[in-house]
Amino acid sequence: MKSTALILSGGRGLRFGTDLPKQYMELAGRRILAYSVRAFEDSRVDEVVICAAPEYLDLCQRIAEEEGCSKFTRVIPGGSQRYFSVLNGLRAICSKEAEPPDLVLIHDGARPMIRPEAINEILACTMQYGAAIAAMPCTDTIKIVDPEGAIVSTTDRALTWAAQTPQAFRASEILDAYERIIAGREENELYGITDDAMVYQMAFPGRRVKVVPAGNENFKITAADDMIRAEGIIRKGGDLWKQDLTYHGN
Repeated sequence: MKSTALILSGGRGLRFGTDLPKQYMELAGRRILAYSVRAFEDSRVDEVVICAAPEYLDLCQRIAEEEGCSKFTRVIPGGSQRYFSVLNGLRAICSKEAEPPDLVLIHDGARPMIRPEAINEILACTMQYGAAIAAMPCTDTIKIVDPEGAIVSTTDRALTWAAQTPQAFRASEILDAYERIIAGREENELYGITDDAMVYQMAFPGRRVKVVPAGNENFKITAADDMIRAEGIIRKGGDLWKQDLTYHGN
């Protein structure tokens, strides 16, 4: 079964407070996006595609080439929001002009700490169950609140997981889901849609999506403190970071 990783690199990083989107900033001597590219290159995924804002297409191409990513095939222009970028990417990789994959893994380029082993486990689960996502069991008690900030209910912590990426699906099904739920709608109609598994289950009610623990190091970089945390993990190495940094000169 052919599998394609769709790495999303279209975010503007407005919350990060810099002109350069965070995924192109340097982290321990390499651009943040480069870590995800390398992880998928070292995994069992067959193809790597990047989706980026039009002005950064050349930079993404250069990052993939500098990483020596033999599985990289192209960069696709993204949309104004994440879900539009996913839709653009899915349409491109599933087109008749391409060799459509059987499975697609959608990953945020601002999550540099994903490990090849976790990608492989998600891929295996998707082959077996049809859909699987990286996730992490919640260690805090989660409260549901009303618009005024008052607690409405308390979740069962044992059943609560924080969704991460990659999120993997049968390619034809997740494209169908995005076409049904996202295509043709305005941004204000899509408020509250936050991940791919949500789109999938909106389109296919009752379908099960397996969660795969990917480690608490698979966090999304959204603030300067996250950069410090990520660099500490990379510099420390050991059990949390398996990649050979000497190959990249660090």
